[in-house]
Amino acid sequence: MMSKYPLLGMPLVELQKLVKELGMPGFAAKQLASWLYEKKVNSIDEMTNLSLRHRELLKQGYEVGVSAPVDEMRSVDGTVKYLYSVGDGHFVEAVYIPDEERATLCISSQVGCKMNCKFCMTGKQGFKLI
Repeated sequence: MMSKYPLLGMPLVELQKLVKELGMPGFAAKQLASWLYEKKVNSIDEMTNLSLRHRELLKQGYEVGVSAPVDEMRSVDGTVKYLYSVGDGHFVEAVYIPDEERATLCISSQVGCKMNCKFCMTGKQGFKLI
């Protein structure tokens, strides 16, 4: 299965290029931006002010790009570790670490990590920028 390109993260100028390449009307770029960044939809199907034909066209090569955790582990101290799939059998983690006066969120931005923290499996996967 061919992976799809995420729309989330594309600035308006890229969305404008995309709709032009797909033969969609120019105003569709602002509609896409609104759905992605204001309404925060999870799927192209939710973009109801785009025609069904244009939504189907987008879905052929694109996806919103929102990823739900594939696993969640909770500790008695309140720490929560989330595991996300980034495709090709690779995973990244996010760890929420509560403290008395603050909370910390550790987010993996690559597959693998050179820090190799004891609580995090990300560092045990090797290293690959995503």
